[in-house]
Amino acid sequence: MFGERDRFSMNRDRLLPEAKARALTLAENYAPAKESTFTALGTKGLDAMQAILDALEARGIATPHDRAVGKHLARVLCGGELKEGEKMSEQDVLVLEREAFLALCETPATVARIEHMLAEGKPLRNRT
Repeated sequence: MFGERDRFSMNRDRLLPEAKARALTLAENYAPAKESTFTALGTKGLDAMQAILDALEARGIATPHDRAVGKHLARVLCGGELKEGEKMSEQDVLVLEREAFLALCETPATVARIEHMLAEGKPLRNRT
């Protein structure tokens, strides 16, 4: 069901021009969002996450590769080399994510997980 703010066009030939006009109207007052910043957890957060990963692996809940992935994720979430309380931008997070992804892509276990997901459509829980 259409709401009050929804628009529609009965004429297919008018669909694109009407959509363009609507987009331009919406763009008149557009201002990009202020860049977000995050507070790094630093080594204190990294140590806490590492302890959780160690405990999960010891209990058999996480595989060694789960732990490796978790270690990279913890580094991203804690701000990499930043100290506790330092500010990091979205771009800083993206850089850390890219570094982690590329490092993981060099491991045979990650390659196996990616290949399995593409072939089978479900995750692989490799034990190595």
